[in-house]
Amino acid sequence: MLDLSTAPDQDIVNRARNGDEPAQRELVRRFRPVVYKLVLRMVRREDAAEDMTQEILLRLFDKLEEHGPTGDAAAWIRQVAKNATLDYVRRARPDAQYKRDNVAPGRVSLAAPPSSHTPRNEPDPDEFERDLRRAIRRLPPEERECARLFFQKDWTHAEIAEQLGWPLGTVKTTIRRIKRDLQKPLGQWHNLLNGD
Repeated sequence: MLDLSTAPDQDIVNRARNGDEPAQRELVRRFRPVVYKLVLRMVRREDAAEDMTQEILLRLFDKLEEHGPTGDAAAWIRQVAKNATLDYVRRARPDAQYKRDNVAPGRVSLAAPPSSHTPRNEPDPDEFERDLRRAIRRLPPEERECARLFFQKDWTHAEIAEQLGWPLGTVKTTIRRIKRDLQKPLGQWHNLLNGD
Protein backbone atom coordinates (compact mmCIF):
# COMPACT_ATOMS: atom_id res chain seq x y z
CA MET A 1 0.00 0.00 0.00
CA LEU A 2 1.20 3.50 -0.86
CA ASP A 3 2.45 5.65 2.03
CA LEU A 4 0.46 8.82 1.39
CA SER A 5 2.54 10.91 3.79
CA THR A 6 5.49 10.71 1.39
CA ALA A 7 3.55 10.74 -1.88
CA PRO A 8 4.00 13.76 -4.17
CA ASP A 9 1.32 16.46 -3.96
CA GLN A 10 0.11 15.72 -7.47
CA ASP A 11 -0.45 12.03 -6.64
CA ILE A 12 -2.49 13.03 -3.59
CA VAL A 13 -4.60 15.44 -5.68
CA ASN A 14 -5.18 12.79 -8.38
CA ARG A 15 -6.24 10.18 -5.83
CA ALA A 16 -8.44 12.67 -3.94
CA ARG A 17 -10.11 13.68 -7.22
CA ASN A 18 -11.03 10.02 -7.75
CA GLY A 19 -12.73 9.83 -4.34
CA ASP A 20 -9.92 8.15 -2.39
CA GLU A 21 -10.82 9.05 1.22
CA PRO A 22 -7.33 8.46 2.68
CA ALA A 23 -5.92 10.76 -0.04
CA GLN A 24 -8.55 13.38 0.78
CA ARG A 25 -7.58 13.22 4.47
CA GLU A 26 -3.90 13.52 3.50
CA LEU A 27 -4.67 16.52 1.29
CA VAL A 28 -6.32 18.27 4.24
CA ARG A 29 -3.53 17.25 6.65
CA ARG A 30 -0.83 18.46 4.27
CA PHE A 31 -2.36 21.75 3.17
CA ARG A 32 -4.34 22.91 6.20
CA PRO A 33 -1.32 24.70 7.77
CA VAL A 34 -0.40 26.31 4.44
CA VAL A 35 -3.94 27.56 3.82
CA TYR A 36 -4.36 28.75 7.43
CA LYS A 37 -1.10 30.74 7.35
CA LEU A 38 -2.05 32.40 4.08
CA VAL A 39 -5.58 33.25 5.26
CA LEU A 40 -4.43 34.52 8.66
CA ARG A 41 -1.89 36.78 7.02
CA MET A 42 -4.66 38.32 4.92
CA VAL A 43 -7.54 38.60 7.43
CA ARG A 44 -5.49 39.04 10.63
CA ARG A 45 -8.17 37.40 12.78
CA GLU A 46 -7.71 33.86 14.07
CA ASP A 47 -11.44 33.07 14.27
CA ALA A 48 -12.03 34.25 10.68
CA ALA A 49 -8.90 32.42 9.50
CA GLU A 50 -10.11 29.16 11.08
CA ASP A 51 -13.53 29.47 9.46
CA MET A 52 -12.10 30.45 6.09
CA THR A 53 -9.55 27.63 6.16
CA GLN A 54 -12.30 25.08 6.74
CA GLU A 55 -14.43 26.58 3.98
CA ILE A 56 -11.51 26.68 1.54
CA LEU A 57 -10.55 23.06 2.23
CA LEU A 58 -14.13 21.99 1.56
CA ARG A 59 -14.20 24.11 -1.59
CA LEU A 60 -11.03 22.38 -2.81
CA PHE A 61 -12.86 19.10 -3.19
CA ASP A 62 -15.42 20.79 -5.44
CA LYS A 63 -12.64 22.40 -7.47
CA LEU A 64 -10.42 19.33 -7.90
CA GLU A 65 -11.79 18.77 -11.38
CA GLU A 66 -10.41 22.19 -12.42
CA HIS A 67 -6.87 21.13 -11.54
CA GLY A 68 -5.57 19.03 -14.40
CA PRO A 69 -3.40 15.95 -14.03
CA THR A 70 -0.23 18.03 -14.41
CA GLY A 71 0.99 21.22 -12.82
CA ASP A 72 1.96 22.42 -9.38
CA ALA A 73 -0.75 21.21 -7.00
CA ALA A 74 0.58 23.25 -4.06
CA ALA A 75 0.60 26.47 -6.09
CA TRP A 76 -2.94 25.77 -7.31
CA ILE A 77 -4.20 25.19 -3.75
CA ARG A 78 -2.54 28.39 -2.54
CA GLN A 79 -4.15 30.32 -5.41
CA VAL A 80 -7.60 28.91 -4.59
CA ALA A 81 -7.08 29.92 -0.95
CA LYS A 82 -5.85 33.39 -1.88
CA ASN A 83 -8.77 34.03 -4.24
CA ALA A 84 -11.34 32.84 -1.70
CA THR A 85 -9.79 35.01 1.02
CA LEU A 86 -9.68 38.09 -1.22
CA ASP A 87 -13.38 37.55 -1.94
CA TYR A 88 -14.08 37.28 1.79
CA VAL A 89 -12.14 40.45 2.62
CA ARG A 90 -13.89 42.38 -0.12
CA ARG A 91 -17.31 41.23 1.11
CA ALA A 92 -16.43 41.99 4.74
CA ARG A 93 -15.49 45.65 4.21
CA PRO A 94 -17.74 47.81 6.40
CA ASP A 95 -17.92 50.59 3.79
CA ALA A 96 -19.02 48.12 1.12
CA GLN A 97 -21.77 46.84 3.43
CA TYR A 98 -22.97 50.38 4.12
CA LYS A 99 -23.12 51.18 0.42
CA ARG A 100 -25.04 47.99 -0.36
CA ASP A 101 -27.56 48.61 2.42
CA ASN A 102 -28.13 52.34 1.92
CA VAL A 103 -28.22 52.93 -1.83
CA ALA A 104 -31.25 52.60 -4.06
CA PRO A 105 -30.94 49.87 -6.71
CA GLY A 106 -29.14 51.09 -9.80
CA ARG A 107 -27.53 54.04 -8.00
CA VAL A 108 -23.98 54.51 -6.77
CA SER A 109 -23.42 56.37 -3.50
CA LEU A 110 -20.55 58.83 -3.36
CA ALA A 111 -21.32 59.76 0.22
CA ALA A 112 -19.12 58.63 3.04
CA PRO A 113 -20.61 56.33 5.65
CA PRO A 114 -22.18 58.14 8.61
CA SER A 115 -19.79 59.22 11.37
CA SER A 116 -21.20 56.59 13.74
CA HIS A 117 -19.91 53.98 11.31
CA THR A 118 -16.54 52.69 12.42
CA PRO A 119 -13.70 53.18 9.94
CA ARG A 120 -12.54 50.18 8.02
CA ASN A 121 -10.12 48.06 10.04
CA GLU A 122 -9.76 45.39 7.41
CA PRO A 123 -6.87 45.77 4.96
CA ASP A 124 -7.76 46.53 1.37
CA PRO A 125 -6.27 43.51 -0.44
CA ASP A 126 -6.24 45.23 -3.82
CA GLU A 127 -4.31 48.20 -2.47
CA PHE A 128 -1.86 45.94 -0.63
CA GLU A 129 -1.25 43.82 -3.75
CA ARG A 130 -0.71 46.95 -5.86
CA ASP A 131 1.73 48.46 -3.34
CA LEU A 132 3.53 45.13 -2.98
CA ARG A 133 3.97 44.71 -6.76
CA ARG A 134 5.31 48.26 -7.02
CA ALA A 135 7.78 47.68 -4.15
CA ILE A 136 8.97 44.35 -5.59
CA ARG A 137 9.69 46.00 -8.95
CA ARG A 138 12.09 48.35 -7.12
CA LEU A 139 14.14 45.50 -5.60
CA PRO A 140 17.47 44.47 -7.11
CA PRO A 141 16.88 42.07 -10.06
CA GLU A 142 18.32 39.03 -8.26
CA GLU A 143 15.82 39.48 -5.37
CA ARG A 144 12.66 40.14 -7.40
CA GLU A 145 11.77 36.54 -8.25
CA CYS A 146 12.46 35.40 -4.69
CA ALA A 147 10.16 38.15 -3.35
CA ARG A 148 7.47 37.41 -5.93
CA LEU A 149 7.42 33.70 -5.08
CA PHE A 150 7.35 34.35 -1.33
CA PHE A 151 4.90 37.24 -1.07
CA GLN A 152 2.67 36.83 -4.12
CA LYS A 153 2.70 33.08 -4.66
CA ASP A 154 3.06 32.12 -0.96
CA TRP A 155 5.74 29.56 -1.69
CA THR A 156 7.72 28.11 1.20
CA HIS A 157 11.43 28.77 1.62
CA ALA A 158 12.16 25.20 0.49
CA GLU A 159 10.04 25.55 -2.65
CA ILE A 160 11.80 28.81 -3.55
CA ALA A 161 15.22 27.26 -2.95
CA GLU A 162 14.37 24.38 -5.27
CA GLN A 163 12.90 26.66 -7.96
CA LEU A 164 15.79 29.15 -7.93
CA GLY A 165 18.52 26.58 -7.32
CA TRP A 166 19.66 28.46 -4.21
CA PRO A 167 20.71 26.98 -0.87
CA LEU A 168 17.89 27.11 1.68
CA GLY A 169 19.91 29.37 4.00
CA THR A 170 20.42 31.87 1.18
CA VAL A 171 16.68 31.99 0.54
CA LYS A 172 15.92 32.57 4.24
CA THR A 173 18.54 35.34 4.47
CA THR A 174 17.28 36.94 1.27
CA ILE A 175 13.66 36.91 2.50
CA ARG A 176 14.70 38.53 5.80
CA ARG A 177 16.62 41.21 3.89
CA ILE A 178 13.69 41.79 1.52
CA LYS A 179 11.27 42.15 4.45
CA ARG A 180 13.61 44.70 6.01
CA ASP A 181 13.99 46.58 2.71
CA LEU A 182 10.22 46.62 2.15
CA GLN A 183 9.44 48.04 5.61
CA LYS A 184 9.77 51.64 4.44
CA PRO A 185 7.72 51.49 1.21
CA LEU A 186 5.16 49.13 2.77
CA GLY A 187 5.18 50.38 6.37
CA GLN A 188 1.39 50.72 6.51
CA TRP A 189 1.13 47.03 5.59
CA HIS A 190 3.52 45.81 8.33
CA ASN A 191 1.11 43.12 9.60
CA LEU A 192 0.43 41.66 6.17
CA LEU A 193 4.08 41.87 5.12
CA ASN A 194 5.30 40.00 8.20
CA GLY A 195 2.37 37.60 8.53
CA ASP A 196 1.33 39.02 11.92
